[in-house]
Amino acid sequence: MTLGEMLERSAEKYPNKIAIVFKDRRVKYQNLNAEANKLGRALNALGVGKDDKVGVLMNNCPEFVTGVFATLKAGAAFVALNSLWSG
Repeated sequence: MTLGEMLERSAEKYPNKIAIVFKDRRVKYQNLNAEANKLGRALNALGVGKDDKVGVLMNNCPEFVTGVFATLKAGAAFVALNSLWSG
């Protein structure tokens, strides 16, 4: 089972349970899955798929988690880029 499939199952089984808590924000499993599916399809439409890598540069936030799942659902590898790295 992939991580994307695990999210799908959680969204089906616990749609209204909280998946992410970030500061004063709460994201339910059904919303996380829906946003990940939407972004994953958009990545596919841009030609992203198997053997591709998607780099994401952003601070910690719910959208980062959405990006992880979306990338995996699109069939690509997620590459986290550290915004604090100064080189």
